[in-house]
Amino acid sequence: MTANLALRGGNRLFRPTMLATCLVVALVPLFLSLGDWQHGKAQAKLARQALLEQRLAGPVLDVHRGGLALAEVEYRPVRLHGAYDPSSSFLLDNQIAYGQAGFAAIAPLRLEGGGVVLVNRGWIGAAGDHGHLPDVPRPLAGPAIKGLAVALPRPGMRLAGASNDGPVHAWIDADELSQRLGEPVADWMLIVDPGAPGAMRVEWPQPAQRVHTNLGYAWQWFGFALAAIAIYVFHGWRRARSGA
Repeated sequence: MTANLALRGGNRLFRPTMLATCLVVALVPLFLSLGDWQHGKAQAKLARQALLEQRLAGPVLDVHRGGLALAEVEYRPVRLHGAYDPSSSFLLDNQIAYGQAGFAAIAPLRLEGGGVVLVNRGWIGAAGDHGHLPDVPRPLAGPAIKGLAVALPRPGMRLAGASNDGPVHAWIDADELSQRLGEPVADWMLIVDPGAPGAMRVEWPQPAQRVHTNLGYAWQWFGFALAAIAIYVFHGWRRARSGA
């Protein structure tokens, strides 16, 4: 069956099938939408990278008490004034780095003016037997802890059997930790300076690190849209020339 669409060009007739027309009408907007989505993700990463670089060039923010929201501190160099609560430190599970499974060592820091900020002391590898936890040195006390402020990691999908009971936590929930610690926990954390005392393997985030992957996917989807249109036009003219 052919579509009602029929265009004459010289001695040729463009008459695509109804099926081909329906497919191109459905698929081209989909491909363009997916390409735009990936392109948007790339632009968002570039914007966050620019924000990171801009704020890193600014002054260090001294924080003595809780109450600062993520928007006020994200990607800023921050110096926390307070003391660690070693008894409440934990390992955040399912942290993949350097091609290996491991943990992030998290230590709550009680600010001198009240409130708690979680401090990410860096990554430590997991043993082959997940039941054997790595030996994590106690966080070193100091007059101030300096690092980069970032958002708390999203909880993600909670697997059956996973919990936050014990020394290993499957996710970070600020409200849950606030109840345990008896003080409000900030909705952001501090990643310590790589050379700070007591730091382990520390890498600060680079939001634009995989931006080329998103751009590659975007151009791939745009290419699919272009290819769908080209095939549609080509086969529409071929059918007319063959007398179909």
